[in-house]
Amino acid sequence: MVVYRLCNELEFQKILNTMSFNDIGSLCSDNSKLNNHKYQANQKYLHFFKDYNSLFYLCLKPGSYICTYDIPDNLLEKYVGIGQYLDIIFMRKLENAIEYAIPNDEILFDYLKRIDKVSKYIDYEEYLDGDYKSSLETLYDKQSKVLSKTL
Repeated sequence: MVVYRLCNELEFQKILNTMSFNDIGSLCSDNSKLNNHKYQANQKYLHFFKDYNSLFYLCLKPGSYICTYDIPDNLLEKYVGIGQYLDIIFMRKLENAIEYAIPNDEILFDYLKRIDKVSKYIDYEEYLDGDYKSSLETLYDKQSKVLSKTL
């Protein structure tokens, strides 16, 4: 299943330089106010959204990267959960979003399908109107074997 993750410049560089996720992710602890995931101590996790539009719970600002992965369903099913985020429009109430918290050592580089760099802030209305694609630059695309020369 295709899932999405937002990362920063440092994570982007580590992924492409090492072609692995060994140094990527965060140590997490259980916090029912944020999500319902069950984390293991001393294990780094990567979080993925099920839906592209859930990326807008985070800030799609210049210098961030939208990473698209195709992760096997059986792996996603093991680590599915619900995250709580402030609503995208007014940022006043909490909303639930389906997300996956997967141990970094279970993610393979082969799952990574695409990386788009955000070149201009994208708000949710632009996404709804379909006016956001000019704000993205594809730096990596596995299918067409594109690796941008701007790297």
